[in-house]
Amino acid sequence: MLIKQLLNDSEVITKRPDARARALLSINTVLADVCNNADYPNDLVETVIANPTPGSYTASIPIVLPDLPARRKIEYVIAAGKKLTAIKPRAALSTSGCVWKDAYYRSGNELQINCSEPFDQINFGYYAQVGILAETDEHWLLEEAPLMVLAGVCAAVFRATGDETSGNEYEAQYRLLRKQFRGMIVDTEDL
Repeated sequence: MLIKQLLNDSEVITKRPDARARALLSINTVLADVCNNADYPNDLVETVIANPTPGSYTASIPIVLPDLPARRKIEYVIAAGKKLTAIKPRAALSTSGCVWKDAYYRSGNELQINCSEPFDQINFGYYAQVGILAETDEHWLLEEAPLMVLAGVCAAVFRATGDETSGNEYEAQYRLLRKQFRGMIVDTEDL
């Protein structure tokens, strides 16, 4: 479903075509709220990134990837066929002063990787950050839970236009639908 259709639906419910810009902002807010607070398979981006120093045991790999959505959270990094352990930068050295092997940490927009074997590339999986969407855009959540998003948008529009009673009613619907949606997602992780 296009965002434009959801905006049209919200106008029918709220009877506020003058609040279309507010409704668009609310759609973006609801999408960010739902998607950025859980790890949904639909937001998982998987790619392969070349090691800029092929055949080495360590690398500093840029993770700002052109033509791919911005990253929100790293799910996994695999190098030389091994899943690497995520560590904090201050833990890059062990207590004995040795470099932690088969591990990575993020430093700004780069991954610092130390592997026990040389590697030419990494397999990289991350959850995408929801960007600012326009009327002509689509989003998977509008297909899977359109009523939930619509309820959240209507709640925000009603409140922004001074109708607290309707805003509270739609907010309650949004919270219930969101809880049901999260309960329907079958995954091995807690959402």
